[in-house]
Amino acid sequence: MEPTAKKQDSSLATHGEAGELQAARTHSREFESVAESSPDNIIRYDLNCRAVYINRMLEKTVNVAAASLLGKTPLESRFDGIVGIENYQAKLQQVIATGGQADVELLAPDPDGNPAPTMSTLPPNAIAAAESSAHWLLVAT
Repeated sequence: MEPTAKKQDSSLATHGEAGELQAARTHSREFESVAESSPDNIIRYDLNCRAVYINRMLEKTVNVAAASLLGKTPLESRFDGIVGIENYQAKLQQVIATGGQADVELLAPDPDGNPAPTMSTLPPNAIAAAESSAHWLLVAT
């Protein structure tokens, strides 16, 4: 009888995991719906600082397709003319390690190509913070 009980427990765990997965997908769709309509540049990172989501505004701002940035760290996604990427990634790693928030300034080319300061906020994503696959969010204003 014990093997049957373990099998049932396993089935329940699998069913529970399926429910959690569906909830995570729903949350992700809701997040993306809001992020796509935002006037801010938004990136979601995984715990290894790799981009897992990039909104259209960021694509437009940096004039780079999201597909070329997904799966890359900030250091791997260097952009011409942006200064401070090393500090940016260090702050992102700090947010992931501590669960706190950080602000970081970058110098990025304005539409005329002149360096302009850009302040980015790196807040932890509180909803996903307890999950092993937590994602972190960047909002650049």
